Amino acid sequence: MNMHKKSSFQRGFTLIELLVSMTITIIIIGLLVFVTRSAFDTLSQGNGNVSSYQKANIALEQLATDLETLVVREGNNFEWLVAQRGGGNAMANGYNAFATNLAFFTVAADRYDGDVTGNSGDVACVHYVIDFADHIGAGDQKLILYRNIEEPNDTFANLLGTADLMTALGAHPMAAENIVTDSIRELTVSFTVEYSQINAATEVETTHITKIPVISTNANNASDFTIRGDGLIAPAAASAASIRDGRVISIDINAQVISEDTEGLLNLGTVPVEKVEKGITRFSKTISIPQLN
Repeated sequence: MNMHKKSSFQRGFTLIELLVSMTITIIIIGLLVFVTRSAFDTLSQGNGNVSSYQKANIALEQLATDLETLVVREGNNFEWLVAQRGGGNAMANGYNAFATNLAFFTVAADRYDGDVTGNSGDVACVHYVIDFADHIGAGDQKLILYRNIEEPNDTFANLLGTADLMTALGAHPMAAENIVTDSIRELTVSFTVEYSQINAATEVETTHITKIPVISTNANNASDFTIRGDGLIAPAAASAASIRDGRVISIDINAQVISEDTEGLLNLGTVPVEKVEKGITRFSKTISIPQLN
C-alpha cells in the first residue's frame, strides 16, 4: 500500500489557500492600477504644465517682438509708451495678480492679420493687460493676458498725437478675441535708463544708469513710466528731473506662470499661498533698445 502524501495539486487547494491567493492577487492588481494611474496622472499634469509654459513663452516672445519695434518720435508732448502699475480686476480672495498695464506704438508684424498688401501705414498701437476673469463662462476664473492691437488706420486716426494714450484707448482689451494666454500671474516691465547729471559745485557731468520697475507690490521702489516725445516721465523715481532727458537702453520683461494643475487653487475662498507658489515658474527676457533717445 502506497503511504506517500498527495501533493497540493493532487489533493486540490483548501478554501483558506484559495482566499489567501485571491487576496494576494487583488493586492498586486490594486498596486499595479495605483502605479499606472499615478503615472498617467503625472504624465497628464506634466503635459498640462508644459502646455502652460509653452503658451506663456509664446506670449512673452510676442511682447518682446512688439517692444523691439517700438516707435517713438521726438519733438512733441505725445505719449508713445505708457506703463502703469495695476490693471484688470482684483481677485475677491485677495490673492491678486501683479500686472503692468502697458500700451505703446510699434510696427507690429501681425497688423492687418499679416496681410499688409494694399493697406497703408505700418505703425500700430498694442495694449497689454492681465485680468482675473471667467472668459468662457465655465464658472472658473483664470488669470488671462490680453493683447489688443489697433490697426494702423485706426491708430493714425484716433491715437497718434495724443497726450493721454490710456484715455484715448478707452476700456481694457478684455475680449475673447484678444486673449494671448492664461496662467500668467505676474507681468512686470522694468526700464533701464541712462541719464546725465551735472554737479553744481564742480560742473562735472557724470553718466548714471538706473532701473525703473513698474510693479504694484512696492510703491516705494516703483513708478509708472511714460516715454513722451519730449522726454521720459517717471514721477515716483529718484532723479526724475534728470531722467527726463535720459534714454531707455533696455527693457526687462518678467513673468510668473502658474502651472495648470495649480491654477484651480486660485478660485478658493482662501488661496493656499505656499501650494500656489510651488507651482509658479518665473520667466524673464531683456530687450535692448539702442535707438531710443
